[in-house]
Amino acid sequence: MIGCSSKPNNVDNAPTIHASVTSEANDSIQIEQQTLPISVYPQVISKDCGDGEARLFDECSDQTEILKKAIAAADQQNKNVLVSYGGEWCIWCHVLDRYFQGQFCTFDYQWRDSKGDISEWLMQEDISTKDIQDAIALNNFVANSFVVAHIDNSYANGAEAIAMTGLDPDAVFYYPYIIVLDHQGKYAGTMNAASTIEGLEVRESGGQEFRGYRRDLLLAQLKALKHKANSQSL
Repeated sequence: MIGCSSKPNNVDNAPTIHASVTSEANDSIQIEQQTLPISVYPQVISKDCGDGEARLFDECSDQTEILKKAIAAADQQNKNVLVSYGGEWCIWCHVLDRYFQGQFCTFDYQWRDSKGDISEWLMQEDISTKDIQDAIALNNFVANSFVVAHIDNSYANGAEAIAMTGLDPDAVFYYPYIIVLDHQGKYAGTMNAASTIEGLEVRESGGQEFRGYRRDLLLAQLKALKHKANSQSL
């Protein structure tokens, strides 16, 4: 395993990840890997919305319009829409977003907890070179395959947006609820709850509590969703 010795660039603003990692033999290894930008909706969240701390979910806007924009972008880019249905309170929604972005090594999460308070959690990951390669592969697949839509289920009309796809929102019972749409913008498939997929959730790293995913298993799940969407479109 490799221990991180520096924080990677902010993946929201930089297409290239740079990290310095140190092996158990204390040999410094410089890693420079290319990540790809992901098309994400909403693209901008107004600071006038709520407490101004929302990072992924626009709690003040029409969720059907957010989804319509994502569908239009996916059509233009010849991709599928991947919907993350959840909310700012859902730390796993934030974790999933960071993994899609290709982040590894150091994670600084800020989210609104179930009490409405802003929580922050700095997490450090013990990784191998394969983990870094898997991070890039996961990011590249998401970037090339999907437009990601974050749809809020708590403060806005997210249920209406989900119903627009043809999926019954009353069937949703865990979060983040990940669905893929076909090229007509209609529901094509759901990823099972991560907690039910053996080995997918990572809750400890380097002897410390952690929140993450085994990236190769997550990639396999996303590839299966992409296949369902393409099969339905035939």
